[in-house]
Amino acid sequence: MVYVLKVILFLLSAAMGLVIRFVYLDYKKIKETEGFDELSIWQRMRFNFTFFSIFSAIASLIVFLFYFIFVRITLG
Repeated sequence: MVYVLKVILFLLSAAMGLVIRFVYLDYKKIKETEGFDELSIWQRMRFNFTFFSIFSAIASLIVFLFYFIFVRITLG
């Protein structure tokens, strides 16, 4: 039962890795557009803050899931 839980947690962390990859690729594409250069400084700061908040939240979720994968879990 514990091994099934660890496999599920590993698959979930791999899925979060894919999500973080796609978020980063979208971030790079948006920064290269012409419309991004026309934004005000405040709008750029808000955009970067939103991206890094999402990025750090997903990264901390991955670390949290890896903690449960590598720590010994006992039931009961």
